[in-house]
Amino acid sequence: MAPIPRPDDARSDAAVERLLGAVLRYGVIIAGAVTVVGGALALAWHGGAPENFRTFRGEPVALRSVTGIISGACALDPQSVVQLGIVLLVATPILRVAMSLVAFRGAARPHLCRTDRHRPRAARRLVFFWARLAIACR
Repeated sequence: MAPIPRPDDARSDAAVERLLGAVLRYGVIIAGAVTVVGGALALAWHGGAPENFRTFRGEPVALRSVTGIISGACALDPQSVVQLGIVLLVATPILRVAMSLVAFRGAARPHLCRTDRHRPRAARRLVFFWARLAIACR
């Protein structure tokens, strides 16, 4: 027989749904803004240059890795900024699925998920991520 849901289960489910919705919403907004900024930079710096569409040129080597994209975007290379926006757009639903799995794991085994205890650890990881990103831009 299934356990009877507690009243706080509905609230926590709604909170997770709101969080996942916010991740998708803001992820797409940020990715779109980064892509638009990259497009504006491309038009400002290379808008009047003639293009030759007879020969195909693939992506530069620097745009084939995430570290190359980030370092190029830090240097305000228009192609790298647009590529970073596309990477962020692809990463947004992946992040949502990862967060859903974490929330599902916590709901399935609440005795293992101590959210109050893990909040500082998650905040530290986020700060370290942004610090590494800032160092990579130098």
